[in-house]
Parts: sequence; C-alpha cells; structure tokens
Amino acid sequence: MFIEEPVVPENSHRMGEVVRATSIPVATGERLYSRQEFLPVLEAGVPIGLAASLQIGFCTPSHVIQEQSIGIHYNVGAEVLDYLVDTSVFDYADGSVARLTGPGLGVEVDERAVRKAAAAWTGWSNPIWRYDDGSFAEW
Repeated sequence: MFIEEPVVPENSHRMGEVVRATSIPVATGERLYSRQEFLPVLEAGVPIGLAASLQIGFCTPSHVIQEQSIGIHYNVGAEVLDYLVDTSVFDYADGSVARLTGPGLGVEVDERAVRKAAAAWTGWSNPIWRYDDGSFAEW
C-alpha cells in the first residue's frame, strides 16, 4: 500500500529523507495549499493527483485500492471535481471508477475555474490542533 502524510506540513523539507529511507510509496498533499508548499515534496519524489494515481493503478496488476476524497465532509467549497470540465470521469459505481480514456491523464482541467479559485484564495490552511500539554495533535 503506501505511507500517508508521514511528516507534518511544517516539516515537508524532510520528505526526501522519508522517500529515500523506504521502498514504500509515499502519499501526501492533503494538507498543502499553495504552489510553494508543494515544491519541496515534488522535488523529494512524491507524485500527486487522483487522475495520475488512477492511471498508474489501471496499468498495475497488483494495484489494490486508490484513496480519494470526492464528496467528503472537509471538501466544502473546494471539491476536487470543481476544477474539471467533465466530472463524470470520476463517477464511482460499486466502489469502482471506470478507466480514464481521455487524452493525457484522462481529465480536462477547467482552467477558468482554477484561475477563479486562485484569485479568491484567502490563504486558508488546516487548523493546528494541540493537546493540553501543547504537543501537536493529528486530525
């Protein structure tokens, strides 16, 4: 399977060490919100993108499961599908999605929607939760 979010966002600069220390694929990006935050993890060798991950899974016989967050409670106002021209490519039936057959990764990005979201971005990021003793708390 994979290791998900092995380091907290403020330590993304350490992601390369994690990637080099294991042969297990590393997934990350749920808590990164700007282009600048993604650069260090991309340079460390971490792939992103549901369409890209699905394409790899479709051609890998041992692929078992692909996590996705379409329709999940924390996507309010920023759903993955908001940035696609045709959202039906991610229609799930019985827990599965059909192989993406369009050009490239099989999705067409709605560039106007992306630009609109970028212009309206307010710098939001996940809240940082702490325990009573001040130590960092995960989700």
